Amino acid sequence: MKIFVPASSGADSSYLLYRVLSDYDGEVVARIMRCDATTEDMENVRHVHAWLKSNVRDFDFGYAEYEAESCNLGMLANMEHNFGLMANHHKCDLIVTGHNTYNWSQSNWFFQTDDPIEKFYEKDMPYGWAVHYTLRNTWDGPIDWVFMNRKSRPIGRWEIWENLPDELKSIVYVCDCGVCNKCKLKKLYRRMKAKGFTAEQIDDEIQKQGKYGRYYCSETNVENRHAAYINM
Repeated sequence: MKIFVPASSGADSSYLLYRVLSDYDGEVVARIMRCDATTEDMENVRHVHAWLKSNVRDFDFGYAEYEAESCNLGMLANMEHNFGLMANHHKCDLIVTGHNTYNWSQSNWFFQTDDPIEKFYEKDMPYGWAVHYTLRNTWDGPIDWVFMNRKSRPIGRWEIWENLPDELKSIVYVCDCGVCNKCKLKKLYRRMKAKGFTAEQIDDEIQKQGKYGRYYCSETNVENRHAAYINM
């Protein structure tokens, strides 16, 4: 078994790789795409992966072999198209990603259907951005979501953060600009933790206030998710 994992030095991706290296058998190939990475991310990813190699097990890490824009549907669609190219290039048997309850399209689809994960990538998927099918243009093999699947309870961004080993938490890239959406989300997390909420409750409340995922309804749109924790 050879597994392809999209990589970065952020918390979600770092915990994804930690879980794959810990829980899956077989060779792991991890690739970071420069088009989706900040300068800090590119610098930090080497430290994250060095820690994983020393503390979990060895794996194949490098920079993406395919990044050129190959479709006209935006960066997200282009990235997924290139994931398939890289998985095939390395003769992988499985693609594993870190989608979780914070991810808008994936969370909407997951909670509103009982279908296997592969069905999400069909062209007419109705619960979010209809660009994810581009992965199927280049990859016809199996796909797994570690944090949101049909085998265990789905988790979100803050449960992922709290499950990170402490040493890895100190290494992963965390923005501290104070004004971006990720920083606003971090402020909400700290406020709710101080009031006694668990990470699971915080992740659920973001879905509830954002009217998506488990709480998908006729008012669901992608801006609701960000407005939810900004207003909270």
